[in-house]
Amino acid sequence: MTKITIILGALAVIVNSAGRGLAGEFTIVRDGQPKAVIVVQKKQSETTVTAARDLQQYVQQISGATLPIFFGEGPKDGQVIFVGDGPKVRQLAGSLLTEEHLGSDGYVLQTRYWTYESARTASPDRLVVAGRGDGTRFAVFALLEKLGCRFFHCGPDGEHVPRQKDLAVGCLGVVSKPDFVWRSLWVSGGTVEQAYGRDADGEAWRSWQSWCVKHKVGGDGLDIGHNFQVFCPPSLFQEHPEYFSLARPGSQLFDAYASEEQKKAGQPIRVAHLRCLSNAAVLQLAIEGARKSFVGGAASYSLSPDDASRWMWCQCDPCRAMDGPNDNVHTRLLRFANQVAEALEPDFPGRLLPFYCQYGIPGEPPAHRDGSLMLKAHPMVTPVPVNIYCRLHYINSPQCSYSFRWPLAVWSRAAERIYVRGYRMWSRYPAPGTWTAGPLIRYLRDSGVKGYNCEILGRSPDNDLALYVIAKMLWNCDQDPDALVEEYFQLYFQEAAPEMKAYYHCLNDSVLKQSKWHSDQVFEQASVFTDDLVSRLDRNLRLAEQKAEKEIVKRRVERERLALTSFDHLRRVEQLYMEWTHDQDPRKAKTLDVLIDEGLQFTEKLDGKFIVNQYGQRRFYELWREKIDNE
Repeated sequence: MTKITIILGALAVIVNSAGRGLAGEFTIVRDGQPKAVIVVQKKQSETTVTAARDLQQYVQQISGATLPIFFGEGPKDGQVIFVGDGPKVRQLAGSLLTEEHLGSDGYVLQTRYWTYESARTASPDRLVVAGRGDGTRFAVFALLEKLGCRFFHCGPDGEHVPRQKDLAVGCLGVVSKPDFVWRSLWVSGGTVEQAYGRDADGEAWRSWQSWCVKHKVGGDGLDIGHNFQVFCPPSLFQEHPEYFSLARPGSQLFDAYASEEQKKAGQPIRVAHLRCLSNAAVLQLAIEGARKSFVGGAASYSLSPDDASRWMWCQCDPCRAMDGPNDNVHTRLLRFANQVAEALEPDFPGRLLPFYCQYGIPGEPPAHRDGSLMLKAHPMVTPVPVNIYCRLHYINSPQCSYSFRWPLAVWSRAAERIYVRGYRMWSRYPAPGTWTAGPLIRYLRDSGVKGYNCEILGRSPDNDLALYVIAKMLWNCDQDPDALVEEYFQLYFQEAAPEMKAYYHCLNDSVLKQSKWHSDQVFEQASVFTDDLVSRLDRNLRLAEQKAEKEIVKRRVERERLALTSFDHLRRVEQLYMEWTHDQDPRKAKTLDVLIDEGLQFTEKLDGKFIVNQYGQRRFYELWREKIDNE
């Protein structure tokens, strides 16, 4: 994270000669009246115009004052906020608007002294709010944070916007560049409806996208996905079976896909799943696929295998010869990626060839147990380790035996550049990471990771808090994550902060003490998500409800109540369903029928509120009812 305080040029000499130093402030609003104007210079993008309107909107919410927006030169005198690039901005801070200082989407917040009068009084009269790429929008929200705003969750109730009649900032010299060049948080779940409920194209979707901008999500993303089926599609199998996996008798792949006649013959067969990476034609298909993509302007081309591919790799002798010891397929995939890179580098220097590793691929990273590397990645090749290890404990926890640390360290040494893929809430129940999320991101930064792609598979208020901390840390890992969490409780829950902090500690401590579980699906264990735990959580919530006085705080606590009620009801139905599957008691079936109806009605109340994945809960209720009805 780079932050520079600087005043440039002759105007600095004027300020120093006035003897006022940096004591003055840039006044935006005084006594509820606008004292500054916003100027967007000519030929600006829609992104810049949107940034200017964002600033105008939030200043109005804070103070009641509406700052005028001028398009073009704007007034010569008075307090002027320049949003976005332009001739005047180039005069004031142009030397800072470079890739060296800002990367692809960094920003500057710079106060300047434009007139002699402002220099004489040591009160800056120009404020530059600008950046590269999406950086101008990021700069606006960074300025709003300096004015006291916080954007904890989606929607108005998730934001802390102070109310005050006077608005000013001290002399600013901020040049901000993110610690991670790629900061990706994306809500998954199979379909847009699963991710956002029935409000898929409405307020929930727009609210999430807005929240991502406010937390500077974005950057230099990779075209990373399961791509074998693109450059070498299954449709080629009939004509070229040699492009695909060879399965030997006795292997899981052979047993799963061989016909009875083939099993009797006992001869190897070809299976239309993963590709034979030792085949020269498959290599050429990958090279040509990347070439076409790069000619089209793409910055990266994925070489990741298909999902769930652990036992589907080709077993031919040339492919096995590409592996490391103990059938380490990671070295095979890395050798293949290196070959593609070597063919493309002369024509496409600087482009990237990413691939997922540590996920669905047999074997360890390309290193011996003594730490020595088996193979290094070509500079174009970008491994993306996937954290399928512990998603529950602190990343550096000594008691965690299922650690991501060693694979991460090996890949960091094997490649010039690595990104990491992670997950949040791979569960139908809460997935607390309130105090562990921030240290994870800092650990990744310190390990040399340049980008982080987080797939979000569920919704819960506690997960939203973890995402808030993650987003903040991805831009600046030097922040104190515990301080971010503490500020959250004080500003978000206010008078109910102590009780809600106790609620979150109860939720987090219940999973952190689990030594044999490493997945955030831990609450799917009945021995963890118990009646006693729900009772303790309920007690903390009732205390918070009693303390909540402000209407907005009441609504925020109610959001937690709705989530707990939703998860608890799902839990009780699931536990009763599991009992019924063992004894087929018709009385339990009748009780289940009633409880499922109640659960479905409750999910209807949650539609569009963006609290839990009510679509997923509804599907579970419907599935359980279908199974009961079919018995």
